[in-house]
Amino acid sequence: YVNTMIKICWMAFLDKLLEDSDESWYTLKKVKEMASGFGISGSECDRILELFHELGILIHLTGTTNLRNIVTTNPQWLIDSLSQVIRDESLHKYDEEKIETAGLTEELSRLTKDAILSRDLTLHFWGHEKEDFLLDLMRRTLLLSDWEFGEEGMYLVPSLLRDNRNDVDILREQVADEQTDYMCQFDFSGSYLPTGIFQRLVCLWVNHSGRNKASEEPILSKSNAKVWYGGNVVYLRKERTKICLTVRDEDFAKKALSITKSMLWKIKQDVMGEGLSWDIILENVNYGKGKINTDSLNLNRSFATFKKAQKLKLAPWFETANQEPKRDIPIENFELNSFLDAL
Repeated sequence: YVNTMIKICWMAFLDKLLEDSDESWYTLKKVKEMASGFGISGSECDRILELFHELGILIHLTGTTNLRNIVTTNPQWLIDSLSQVIRDESLHKYDEEKIETAGLTEELSRLTKDAILSRDLTLHFWGHEKEDFLLDLMRRTLLLSDWEFGEEGMYLVPSLLRDNRNDVDILREQVADEQTDYMCQFDFSGSYLPTGIFQRLVCLWVNHSGRNKASEEPILSKSNAKVWYGGNVVYLRKERTKICLTVRDEDFAKKALSITKSMLWKIKQDVMGEGLSWDIILENVNYGKGKINTDSLNLNRSFATFKKAQKLKLAPWFETANQEPKRDIPIENFELNSFLDAL
């Protein structure tokens, strides 16, 4: 239970806010206008919203200006709004007739085939007043990434990615490069690998990639991703209870490992909570290929645990004696853009 002294005018204001069951959300401006009718100032209203959000009575996110501008009184509205974009099309069809009438058939086709969402579609689904809020909400929860590859007003929705020809092509490339690349595995078998973790990791890598103007357009599918960061290539693959990271450039391997570790911690902190845990296993290239067989690629590699690799300063993952150690990327209390800037 909660033992907190609350002013009577605060409770009267809350009753007013929740009394209309047909209203699922209000703008912050409207909420403060309502609060003023109870003698509540703007700063006091902010404190009330913070308290009622912490108590789960309403939802008021403050991470960005767009998030702060909307106060949600009916959480089901958020679910319904997001499900207009994220849905299992085999069970819940998009309203193709309305979309065709709006002239957005090609945009819908690209969303369902390539998981690329256009700004025109978000406007159609959500309307102008709610659009920026819901886009920022999806960014904040890592359900969406800006698609910065030669097109404006486009977004990647990784949960809509499908198994396709890209799986075969990406796997074939990794087989061909078995002797010259470097692999590490994030092993979740000690607990479990929840649905959505791989997709959120892809979301962060694509967002990070798009910030480097020299990056090529990623090649993506449901279980595989080939992402560029400038001239460096990163392969990501989901295998049962593992996420595999493979890089070609020895000089980029340590950086790619550090970035991916930070991204997974960011996902754990912002989305999943304490239940998410993993072990890191690193390829021991000094020992040579041909010792351990991985799952789907039939590659033969030798691996070491993270602690052992760290103790041995195993190249290319850790500093050798003549390299300066670098600080870990900060994670805690970082807004998404600040976090990506620090990578």
